[in-house]
Amino acid sequence: MTATESNGLKKYLVTHAASLVLVIIVQSAALIWWAAALNTRVHVLDRDIQKIDGRVHELEVARK
Repeated sequence: MTATESNGLKKYLVTHAASLVLVIIVQSAALIWWAAALNTRVHVLDRDIQKIDGRVHELEVARK
């Protein structure tokens, strides 16, 4: 293998390694964003359930 071929191979490997690292970083950021959005939605639904539970309790008390 000549020096030129060796340098070309190194450049190829470094470029692709950097690309793969960048893809992993972007995917990790997307996963964190998705999990945060899901967590926020769960909190909103939990709050809504508590409101509905309070209303049902008031109706049950008023009914008796």
